[in-house]
Amino acid sequence: MRRTRPVVLAVFALLATATPAQRPLKVFILAGQSNMEGKGAIKHLDTLIADSETRASFAHLKEGDKWGERKDVWISYQRNKGPRMNTGLTVGYGSNKNKIGPELGFGHVVGDALKERVLIIKCAWGGASLKENFLSPGAGGPGSHYTRMMEETRDVLSNLKAYFPAHRGEYEVAGLVWFQGWNDAVGKGNPRYTEQLAQFIRDVRKDLERPELPVVIGELGQAGPNPTKKKPLTFRKQQEAVAKLPEFKGTVRYVKTGVFIDPELPEMFEVWRKCQGKARKAKDPETKKAAWADFEPLKAKWESKASDRPYHYYGSGRTFYLMGDAFGRAMVALLAKPQ
Repeated sequence: MRRTRPVVLAVFALLATATPAQRPLKVFILAGQSNMEGKGAIKHLDTLIADSETRASFAHLKEGDKWGERKDVWISYQRNKGPRMNTGLTVGYGSNKNKIGPELGFGHVVGDALKERVLIIKCAWGGASLKENFLSPGAGGPGSHYTRMMEETRDVLSNLKAYFPAHRGEYEVAGLVWFQGWNDAVGKGNPRYTEQLAQFIRDVRKDLERPELPVVIGELGQAGPNPTKKKPLTFRKQQEAVAKLPEFKGTVRYVKTGVFIDPELPEMFEVWRKCQGKARKAKDPETKKAAWADFEPLKAKWESKASDRPYHYYGSGRTFYLMGDAFGRAMVALLAKPQ
């Protein structure tokens, strides 16, 4: 027993002086459906970098005229189609090569905050529900996506050296970000969502042998910061209730996302929607062209900020980056607390 303390002190001294590559790799799982896949247009980031008012917040994403790639933050993702991608954190890890998801903002925040190298494993596939696809074993599953999430996570962790040749030493599963909900909120909803998400967290912690694994829950925020309709309000309460459970105190956080929607986009989309309705009814080319008259003055601004429907946060690159940034800040706060 007398030798224990000097040995422990020596280990702590070694870790204190270790380089990022020598410290245990910090692994974060980003899971969910299409908005975790990422629908934010990369071209919007170029617009933000070119704008003097927003350049300072986004310029770090580029190295010269090319998109930067972080060497201290890695990412691994396999979309529904295509090979697994394994590189340093950069753009193009959204639902296609021209999109980003929350991983970009998240990775930059966490990478800046931690001394260790970071690995993000994305497990996100569109059109998935918690009540079926992501249903965890303790809630009556496992659903197909829950199984796939665990299989892919274990595959990456078992093949770190193959996927990331620069890896040395150990790793630690350090956190989970859950950004999902649309398929449980629409239609008749999912009255068991709170119960199922709580069990999902318990089961992930059990399967990964991390009983206090920090978890960030992203709000289903497409309705904006102050929705008036009952469905989005009800569902948000179901999500937030999980973070308020006594058993998750200090280890689970709920992060609002509706606040990151550009307030101009809902108004512009409504003009677009009305014009599209008129165009569909048009019986000749001239009438169809005239149907878009109200939207034409807004078209350039719309394309500089949006690329998709409201349920995908309008496909705004700015919104997806800022949501990821907020998830990262919440995760860093959780990691700062004693586990």
